[in-house]
Amino acid sequence: MKKVISLIVCSIILLCGCTTKQNKLHTILDHLDKGDYNQNIKAAEIMIEIDPKNPVAYVLRGEAYHMLGEYDKAIDDLNIAIELDPKYGRAYAYRGETYRLKKEYSKAMMDLNKAIELNPEDSWAYANRGVIYRLAGREDKAIRDLNKAIELSPNYSWAYSERAEIYLKKKNTTKQSRIWTRFWNLILTTRMRSQKEKKLTSQWRNRNVLFPHASPKGCPFKQPL
Repeated sequence: MKKVISLIVCSIILLCGCTTKQNKLHTILDHLDKGDYNQNIKAAEIMIEIDPKNPVAYVLRGEAYHMLGEYDKAIDDLNIAIELDPKYGRAYAYRGETYRLKKEYSKAMMDLNKAIELNPEDSWAYANRGVIYRLAGREDKAIRDLNKAIELSPNYSWAYSERAEIYLKKKNTTKQSRIWTRFWNLILTTRMRSQKEKKLTSQWRNRNVLFPHASPKGCPFKQPL
């Protein structure tokens, strides 16, 4: 594994002078084991040791901390990445989702807005922003963002499940049924991406009623969106 990491890091360093550096670097990083986040942290630390001003290394380590639930460490690394490259859309998107998971919704919204501004094709950023709108009770804006996420990534099962939850709250059973059928078909043909999808799938399979949705009372934002 150490040899594999070393080869990847060497390739990354060689690409640092390319104009499409970030895209090429992330193509390489996709070959890292996404399930072994501790190993990814080690790879990132090697990159940082070689090139302390490489923002991609801090995003890689920040993503790993994020997936391990160490949100404060993730934010620290993503802050550094953004300081090094203020136009790094992926760094804003990951920091935005991390703030969302910490329930710091205003900060999350600002980061996701910036991520979308920098990369209007980022379906993940749209989906995360849609979830924040849903939590704030702004269903129309949430549906708009989730629709955009699905338009950009037609097999985005999490976006379908979040949109179905909104229609459930609205009691729009026709749309709800269509969306959940689509979501179920996606789960049958693709690997489930999260524990939430596993839970939703189990409930869909074992009962005819969808999971109950209890929307939070009041808006979680300190400032208007």
